Amino acid sequence: MRSSLKSLEALEQTLDAVCRSPNKHREELIAHVKRPEMHAVPYGKIPQPPDPGELTPNMRGVKRTWDALDINADPRILKLMSDKSTRGQETLRDAYLKKATYTQKRMRSFYTRSTQIYQNLGPWAADYYIHRIVSEFLAQVGEQGLEAAIADGWGEDEHQYLSGIIKSIPTSPPSLDELYNSVSSVSVSARGVN
Repeated sequence: MRSSLKSLEALEQTLDAVCRSPNKHREELIAHVKRPEMHAVPYGKIPQPPDPGELTPNMRGVKRTWDALDINADPRILKLMSDKSTRGQETLRDAYLKKATYTQKRMRSFYTRSTQIYQNLGPWAADYYIHRIVSEFLAQVGEQGLEAAIADGWGEDEHQYLSGIIKSIPTSPPSLDELYNSVSSVSVSARGVN
């Protein structure tokens, strides 16, 4: 079963219905019913990741900030450096070589998601996403402080370190002119498709 009980309950509330699945004759149903296959049908050219020269201003800011991170200043690495056990040193080596710290993973995920949005929805949407995430994160940090982050399983040091990094990302809200240009280019290309 792939769906969680909460998502099933949310679906039932949204549709004002009750979701049921067969129990008695499930094997027979599976044997005689062909399951649907999902296929992505791209329209137009398949989007490619943006070249470094095509990045939006906010994407360049995220990329520069992520590239400038010093792994030696990461709280996870500093904590592992103080652990002199064999296991601790192995974990340190793996975290150092793979850049597998919480902060590195969050920044990689943030940048990757922005490039996916750029590919699928365009530069305006990517800039908006970055600006919105940074703004909401900073507002959340301001309202809830360290208690919420520590309750989420972060260490206080990791939270402060990531907060400082996100605060240093230069972002600006995308202009409506950029949105208009983005929508115009999509509508022009859509008219050219038969």
